Order: sequence, then structure tokens, then C-alpha cells
Amino acid sequence: MDILKTFLFITVLTGPLWLMLILLAVSLWIAVKVAKRFKPGGIRLLGGLGIFLLVFLLPFADEIVGQMYFRYLCYVEGGPKIYKTVVVGKEYFLLLGEINTNTAGRLQARGGELDMDKLEEKYSFTTNSKKISRFFRIERDVKIIKDTQSDEILGSDTRFIYFGGWLINAASPRVGGKSCPTNYNVYYDQFYGAVFKQSR
Repeated sequence: MDILKTFLFITVLTGPLWLMLILLAVSLWIAVKVAKRFKPGGIRLLGGLGIFLLVFLLPFADEIVGQMYFRYLCYVEGGPKIYKTVVVGKEYFLLLGEINTNTAGRLQARGGELDMDKLEEKYSFTTNSKKISRFFRIERDVKIIKDTQSDEILGSDTRFIYFGGWLINAASPRVGGKSCPTNYNVYYDQFYGAVFKQSR
């Protein structure tokens, strides 16, 4: 039974490698078969190489184009938009050692971080998520900060998440998304800090 579990574990880990080796062999076989139809010499070699690259790279085409589209969206549409800066009192900022409920694991504050629990009494922080491309597996998340009394939007931030091409999704049981910005926890602290300023 342990041997079977070990075999299954190795198969899952090396699954993408096996797919690559099979794809490499199939691409080579097709390239050789098609290249035989060309005249001997440089044209046969170039034709065979072209067919090999076409067949080998075709399964990764959505990954390549998807990455390019993801980067384009991040560059053109991603990032913060600050519509209004709000000056808040010192009571909206955490003191050194206070529990920061906005962090994973409820870490102690370094001092100066925004107290999100207190801010949520007057302001709303919502995220609207939408898949903008099923083929390329790209999601757009828009975080909106709104004054709940006036219903005025103070700021919005757009980020994109890319979940990879079909081959990665087929080969792996769980695929994590790649986002821009990468470290969005630190990034959102900066975004909130651009909207809410401490009074002097």
C-alpha cells in the first residue's frame, strides 16, 4: 500500500515533466515526417525546425499571449485612483503594540498603521470581482473606498489576477493566481494611506 501511495505521489509531482517529454517526442516525430516532404538541404532543415517549434509551442500559445495580455492590463488599467483625500484624527491610527486586525494572524502594530475596524464605522471597503477573460483566465478586482454618509467614492484600486494557461491548469490540481501588484497587502496599506491622512 505504501508503494502505491509513493508511486501516485511521484506521478503527481512529475506529471508536468511527463507531459513535456511526450510533447517533445510527438513534436519531433511530426517535424521529421513533414520535413521529408521538403527538398534535401537547408530548406528541409529549416522547414523541419519550423514545424517542430510550431507544434511544440502551440500548447503554450495561450500562456504566452495570456501573459502579454495580463501585463498590458496591469500597465494600462491597473493601479489606484484617488478622488479625495480625507484627514482623520490620531484615533484612527494604531499605536505600537496594538493588535492589527487587518493583517493575517492579527499581528501587533508597528505604530502608525490605519485602524481598519474604526474606519469601517464611517467608510466602506468593498471589492468587486469579475472574470474579464475566460479563455486567458484573467480576473479583475476593483477595491472601492466610499464614505457611507455621503455615498461619495474616495478612491478605487484595480488589480488583475492571472491564473495561467490551460496546460498548467490541466497538469496541476491547484493553481494559484499571479497578481499585479504582487505584494498587495503592503500595496493596499499604501493605497489606504493615500486616501486617509493623519491630522496634525
